[in-house]
Amino acid sequence: MHWAVKSGRIAFYSLMALLLVWMGSLAYNDVATAGDPVHLGTFTFTHCVESRPTRSCSPRGDWVSADGSIRRTDVTLDGVLPPSGQVTTLYKPTSYAAHTVHTPDMWRVLPFAPAIGIAAVAVCVAVQTRRWRLRDSGRDGG
Repeated sequence: MHWAVKSGRIAFYSLMALLLVWMGSLAYNDVATAGDPVHLGTFTFTHCVESRPTRSCSPRGDWVSADGSIRRTDVTLDGVLPPSGQVTTLYKPTSYAAHTVHTPDMWRVLPFAPAIGIAAVAVCVAVQTRRWRLRDSGRDGG
């Protein structure tokens, strides 16, 4: 097997391992902070930050808890911003995404994100490994 092919495979498996570690740490944080308080509040849009490479708007703004006891500035909105520029959101200070507030729809999906990511990486590794084995066995005459 050519050195470039081996290097490419090593790079692929290294990247997949890093993704698994990252997704695993997100899942661990979700479990470790499961009982921590979640605060309901209002996000108010103040400005856009351009996301690259898509050049789309990432809404930034201020967030105030429903009881007014917690205020955050320059937080990112995870969800859809309505035309009014204000939306009810949830905030968890101990989350790995403590600089982000989430709409209720996104909040419901959030706990599944690491599991979906881990499953996607596992499928990607399994499919690519099988393709390489089939290709290698064809080269070796088997």
